Amino acid sequence: QLEDQGFRPATLEELLALSVMYPNLEESYVVALGSDWKAHCGHINVPILQKSEGKQVLSLSETWESDAFDRKDIHFLAVKRSIP
Repeated sequence: QLEDQGFRPATLEELLALSVMYPNLEESYVVALGSDWKAHCGHINVPILQKSEGKQVLSLSETWESDAFDRKDIHFLAVKRSIP
């Protein structure tokens, strides 16, 4: 659905750029689905930028943890596709 609108999921690098450009970002959780890592146990992890005690913290979350993504304060970062 993102692709149909000219967007793609953001990568870890783009998530880090967001944190530098907006160090006081108020959103509680911002996820970059464009970068993922498969753990040795087979679970897929994605980077999440989150607020913790007033600071931005980067972590990985296993996508199978449904409660991690079943929140009202979670945002999925997307970027406009570039035209070649």
